[in-house]
Amino acid sequence: MIEVSKATPDGHTIILGHVGSLAVNPYIFPNQPFDVNRDFMPVTLLAKVPNLFVIHADVPAKNFLAGPWST
Repeated sequence: MIEVSKATPDGHTIILGHVGSLAVNPYIFPNQPFDVNRDFMPVTLLAKVPNLFVIHADVPAKNFLAGPWST
């Protein structure tokens, strides 16, 4: 992702991204040297893949929105 974000925007460089690298990683690694929304442009949807989010039973969250990021 870093190499593609620094590449000259010549129309010949493309990256195959997924939910981990494009949507989740910016929250896990906030100091990445690129901004997903600024530095990349979506071209097409290649596939839809189901996701499963799991947490330890002792975590008090009851739904996905329960956390410090929810408002």
